[in-house]
Amino acid sequence: MDVPYDADTEASDEALLSAFGNGDAVAARLLTLRLTPRVRGFATRLRGASRAEAEDVAQEAMLR
Repeated sequence: MDVPYDADTEASDEALLSAFGNGDAVAARLLTLRLTPRVRGFATRLRGASRAEAEDVAQEAMLR
């Protein structure tokens, strides 16, 4: 599949999620890179987690 964006893309999360849903591995990687810091921060606030625990939670959430 030809990718209409690169690592500096300004594509929306929705566009990346749609491309990922259509099997685009590059979109999946970009979406993961973009969202992991937010998920990790949320895990830290929600669970009062240490950084290591928050990283584990974020990794598990992104895999699912």
